[in-house]
Amino acid sequence: METTIKVSDHAIVRYLERVLGFDIELIRNAIATPGIKKQTDILGNGEFITGKCRVVVVNNTAVTVKNLDMI
Repeated sequence: METTIKVSDHAIVRYLERVLGFDIELIRNAIATPGIKKQTDILGNGEFITGKCRVVVVNNTAVTVKNLDMI
């Protein structure tokens, strides 16, 4: 019987950080900018543009990032 190995998001993040050398905190700061915080303080949940992306915030958590051309 063949086994399928699932890979968690946590494992992917650690691979990006520890193997490929990505600075995860730098990425977090690029997503959760002061501008995003200011917009969520005023508007609450929503989709907010920062840099080259749209950040979806729910309950003060950035839950996903979309390209600007995504609806």
